[in-house]
Amino acid sequence: MSDNMEDKSKEQLQDRIAFLTKKLEVAEQEKVKSSKKKIWTGKQLFSFFIGKGLKDSLNKLYQELPDKVTKESLADVTANVIWRFTRIGLFAILAALIPYILLYKQNQKIDKQNELFGYQNKKIGIQTELLEADRRSALIFLMSNIMDKLDNELKEDWNNDNIRNISPELIGRISSLSYSFKPYRFLQGDTLISKPLSPERGQLLITLSKSNLDSISLLTLMKNCVFESADLRGVFLGDANLRGVSLNGADLEGAILERADLEGANFTGTNFSSANLEGTNLINSLLILTNFAKARLKNANLTNVQILSADFRGAVLDSVKFKNATISTPDFREADFNGTDFRGANFSNVNLEGINLENANLEGVDLKGNKNKASYFKGAPLRNRKIK
Repeated sequence: MSDNMEDKSKEQLQDRIAFLTKKLEVAEQEKVKSSKKKIWTGKQLFSFFIGKGLKDSLNKLYQELPDKVTKESLADVTANVIWRFTRIGLFAILAALIPYILLYKQNQKIDKQNELFGYQNKKIGIQTELLEADRRSALIFLMSNIMDKLDNELKEDWNNDNIRNISPELIGRISSLSYSFKPYRFLQGDTLISKPLSPERGQLLITLSKSNLDSISLLTLMKNCVFESADLRGVFLGDANLRGVSLNGADLEGAILERADLEGANFTGTNFSSANLEGTNLINSLLILTNFAKARLKNANLTNVQILSADFRGAVLDSVKFKNATISTPDFREADFNGTDFRGANFSNVNLEGINLENANLEGVDLKGNKNKASYFKGAPLRNRKIK
């Protein structure tokens, strides 16, 4: 029994030795394969960077060393070296450009993303402004009630004096309503207007001007109500009595105000471009940064007005009265002053170069210190006028 166990142990040991030997042989084979693979990879890389032409020229050069080296062999080696370095350089340049190309693509995507964010913010802004416009609907309902009250007081002659006047309480309510109609931006077509305006204030002003109120009640309303930034583009206010009104920042582009009474009004920053103000009364008005570009003011009365940096480019100013007006730094380019009355006007920093002042009345006007080169004074009275 002891012998059997010993034989079995020997067999197990021999099997173990055979297993380990086989495993060692496999490992040696893998090592040889790995070594051959590395050598092959190295040769491939060497061939890629060195090139077959350079390799062959170097082999030829080695065979000719040390005493039989020819010029052709050296030239061949030199040419192949230059060629290989040029290829490697181009490869390096292309490799270096890859990050810049990726960065450019990334910046393109970021720009597109920013554009989308800008579009989204624009839409959010539009929605915000439209929410403000929706809030006005409640005030429009209130305005309707107040206008009904106005109509009732006029019909019932609340003061029993046969005068179309209204109660101080109603004047107070109308004044308070005008303060509530604050300007905002709203859609015109599919875009928001560039400057906040108040269509409701414009509507309120039109309603009051057409109510045929007595002059005292109307003047009180003009003095107490706020019509700043009113939207009055293209409206008809011909023959309207708007004495003392304050239309700072209002937009009256293309509006018709023929023969309107605007005496003592404040038009700071008001836009009258392309408006018709023929025969309009603007006596004692304040015109600061007012835009009259291409407006028609023929026969308008601007006596005693204060003009500061107003824009009259291309305006029609035939027979306009600027008597005793204070005029400082206006823009009169391409304006027509034929027959305009400037008697007693005070000019300061006025550029009259190339201006047509034919038949204009400049009696007593001091133009000294103003730019008058090439101005056309034909027919203009010269008495008491200083030009140089």
